[in-house]
Amino acid sequence: MRAEFGTWKWAGVAFAYSTILAWTVALIIYQGGRFLGLGG
Repeated sequence: MRAEFGTWKWAGVAFAYSTILAWTVALIIYQGGRFLGLGG
């Protein structure tokens, strides 16, 4: 990523954005499943 963006700053921003986005989507799916009574 650093080679594409040119700096570690933007590589870090892209990594943080991807991580936060994935965590948020997983949380929404998990909470939606719990709301529907799925799982333990």
